[in-house]
Amino acid sequence: PSHAPASERRGEGRGAATARGAMAANDRQLLILSGSFFLLFLAFSTTQSLESSLQTGSVGTMALGTVYIVLTLSSLAAPRLLQAVGVTRGLTGGATTYVLFILSNLYFEWYTLIPAAVVLGFGAAVLWSAQGVYISALAPTEELAARASGIFFAIFQSSQLFGNLLAFFVLRSGGGTGGGGEVAQSTVNLLFSIFAISACAGTVLSSTLASVESLATVRPGGVGRADSSLDAGAGDQHDSEASQSLTEAQDHAGQVPPGAARLGEEDEPGAAPHAEAYVVRGEPPTMSTVLVRERT
Repeated sequence: PSHAPASERRGEGRGAATARGAMAANDRQLLILSGSFFLLFLAFSTTQSLESSLQTGSVGTMALGTVYIVLTLSSLAAPRLLQAVGVTRGLTGGATTYVLFILSNLYFEWYTLIPAAVVLGFGAAVLWSAQGVYISALAPTEELAARASGIFFAIFQSSQLFGNLLAFFVLRSGGGTGGGGEVAQSTVNLLFSIFAISACAGTVLSSTLASVESLATVRPGGVGRADSSLDAGAGDQHDSEASQSLTEAQDHAGQVPPGAARLGEEDEPGAAPHAEAYVVRGEPPTMSTVLVRERT
């Protein structure tokens, strides 16, 4: 490699830098996704835990049962709906239904809570289906997928801890308790208002996510891709074309496929010297993939 022409060494450095830059960009999107779920479920998970204890009657329990019944049934239709609206819109739209459910607790009646629970059941099915697709697009290999899932669920599960701590301090202070040891309604309303703000912040954060079609898919030693048909709502035809493009590119794994365009001709400071990157044009163009290979 040290005897390779200067232009070739510059291309190698630029290719490696491109690969690293793409992976860093995907990591940023992973943190945005994880942060949005943290804020959303900090609010919802704690609301769910307190639903039947802070409010009188059985309406809270009935609402939670409704949420999971509708979620179970609508999960079968969620993939089709996701194809129609797109992944990022599915994430934002699904998160919005959580906000509505939390707000319904500020006026705790069956005619506000049960309809909100039905809407949330549909929204949750779409949200979690979209989350799975987005993680898969961010991490096209088993190793990357395991890493991305670990980071996501570490941040996501910590929402349980911080949500319950928040509820503890709000219920203990800020309004006190009413007679007979019951929590004052003003304190309950304060708590659900804070949760609604947190859920809104998570929803807004999810709206800043990059579309699946714009995600860089770098797979060291092979080819990866992001399936833009879900975000574009393009249907099965684009899925088929993308899969065919990927299969053809994988046939050349470790080699430079015919028609591939080399990335960059300028040196990149600090770039690894023994890798090169090529763009493999897909059909449609948004299905273009990146091949990164080691030079021997």
